[in-house]
Amino acid sequence: MYIWINQTKYELRCHQSEDIRLVYAAVGQIPVIYAPADCSVERLKQYLQWQPKRSPTPSPDIPLPLVFDRLQIFDQSFSIKLQQQQSQKLVFQRGMIYCDSDWYHNTAVHRRNELIINTVFEQSILQLVSQWEDHLQVLAGEIKFRKMTKSLYKIDRDSHKIVFNKSNARMAIKLNEWVVARALLHYCDNPKIGIQIIQQNLPDYRELEKHIVYDTGSV
Repeated sequence: MYIWINQTKYELRCHQSEDIRLVYAAVGQIPVIYAPADCSVERLKQYLQWQPKRSPTPSPDIPLPLVFDRLQIFDQSFSIKLQQQQSQKLVFQRGMIYCDSDWYHNTAVHRRNELIINTVFEQSILQLVSQWEDHLQVLAGEIKFRKMTKSLYKIDRDSHKIVFNKSNARMAIKLNEWVVARALLHYCDNPKIGIQIIQQNLPDYRELEKHIVYDTGSV
């Protein structure tokens, strides 16, 4: 994000250290302030007041990714780390979101968050599908995602394709696991045995079903 202090524009980035750090960019570029997430504007002003006047100098490389933000997805809060010149603009790996710094700062917040949420949601669902294919010993067809009015998922029985509702990202991850297990149950030759396997691996299956019905009216 960008802030104005004493008629000067700065780019503000958060990092894990409790210290504040000012990096002067190259000529014509905006200087960067690195500060902890809970740092107040008043503290930034006091810090800048005591900084000596300097000519712009090239900013040093920062090898470690910086924790810049957090985003609520499902019922969890995910950390976002920014990296300079990342080959991909957005990567979700091992529970951490990595973003290219330039893409993150130059993309509208609404659009940026939508892309991050969709990426985390889709990759999480694909991982759950893989897990439940193994539990139920079934093999699903192509997995797709799109926004739907009511259905949590739809199955094309001819192509074996499953389409999951993108709006499911608003539900808890455990409820999404129920949706995935329920969808893959359609591929079981013996649904009764499939239900038993689901209950063994998801003991609160019935309680989750009640939550689904109450929250969405869908089963």
